[in-house]
Amino acid sequence: MNRQHPEIELYINASDDEQNAAIQEMLNTLELDQVVENTLFAAGITQQVMLTLLITDEEGIRDLNKQYRQQDKPTDVLSFPLLEEPLVKAPADELWTKNDEGEGEKQETIEENRPAFVPPPGVITNLGDVVISWPTVLHQANAAGHAPSYELLYLLAHGVLHLVGYDDQNEAGYQRATAVCAADSGAESIATMSQPKLPQGAQKTEWSKFVAGFHYAFSGLWYALRTQRNVRVHVVIACLAIIMGIVLRISAVEFAMIFVAITGVFIAEMFNTVIELCVDLASPEYHPLAKVAKDVAAGAVLLSAMLSVVIGLFVLGPHIWALMYR
Repeated sequence: MNRQHPEIELYINASDDEQNAAIQEMLNTLELDQVVENTLFAAGITQQVMLTLLITDEEGIRDLNKQYRQQDKPTDVLSFPLLEEPLVKAPADELWTKNDEGEGEKQETIEENRPAFVPPPGVITNLGDVVISWPTVLHQANAAGHAPSYELLYLLAHGVLHLVGYDDQNEAGYQRATAVCAADSGAESIATMSQPKLPQGAQKTEWSKFVAGFHYAFSGLWYALRTQRNVRVHVVIACLAIIMGIVLRISAVEFAMIFVAITGVFIAEMFNTVIELCVDLASPEYHPLAKVAKDVAAGAVLLSAMLSVVIGLFVLGPHIWALMYR
């Protein structure tokens, strides 16, 4: 069977911009479309499809769960099929059905000779929407002892299976969807795709691992610069200090002291970012110890910044004084 590449329209709406950026950073290392393609193939679907994926916060998925399922509580994943009938062939007790104007009972059987739905050439079948709760991804991944990326891809696969017909609100449908997720093509895809991708063209050799290490390191630097306001402030201050050093013609040793001070602040700020992300991962909800951990990390940044100011005054102060009163 010829497999068609699915199209995924992705939206991220977590609690804040920093969280959104962290989620996007993780998604950039994953192959969502490949996981969807493999999941559909495991379910026997090879036609070209599209779907919408929304990753939201606990409050967002609670609102949707209350509005559409009359359940005022958060959940891990919601699926909203746009199909009029299931796309997969399976026993009726494993599939959902859509009643016409509230009439009709759930079919007892699915006709075995029912022809498969074939869209016109060039038309992509829109399966519907999948909504995943990011805080629940973190909770369940932590409880299960695997990576959040694995949990996210598993929930995505489960949501896709509901879109194409499996009814996870009854035992038979849930068990079948779980079995499909555990099938070789689905499980192997999730396990493989949840691992970060190497830079394009890199091979699994010692040299490629060495090069990949630089790639990951620069990705970390770029993430800190892009998402952390204080890091950007430090960049501006560092540039001003360097410019002043050039104008005042300080010595090489004095420049070295300035660079050590600048680097120390950046290292402290990046460790602070790491601690904040780890605390948010381990404790998405408020906890007094989580606050203490973040406060101590912020205190370390403050000390390094104060030390850099002292070094800056020690190095640049005499030159500025001499320039003003010569």
